[in-house]
Amino acid sequence: MRIDPATITPITDAERRTGPAPARNSGQPASVVSLGPDVSAAASGEVSPEISARVCRVRELLAKGDYVVDLDRLAANILDDDLAREGDR
Repeated sequence: MRIDPATITPITDAERRTGPAPARNSGQPASVVSLGPDVSAAASGEVSPEISARVCRVRELLAKGDYVVDLDRLAANILDDDLAREGDR
């Protein structure tokens, strides 16, 4: 493959677009998302009181702006999760 800087190619296909996108009300959501069964179960009260209290505490800290994130620990957890998901491939 060769890249020719003198050649200009349009990114979009102008023939497929008949006009501008229709306007959307600012109050109208961009997409509709439905919760999965795990979250629905959590919303129905099937979560242990300890976890529920912990989630409420984190929400309070987030609302006040006092929630501190240890980025090194977060990165380590992400890497551990990726390694656990990959398994013995």
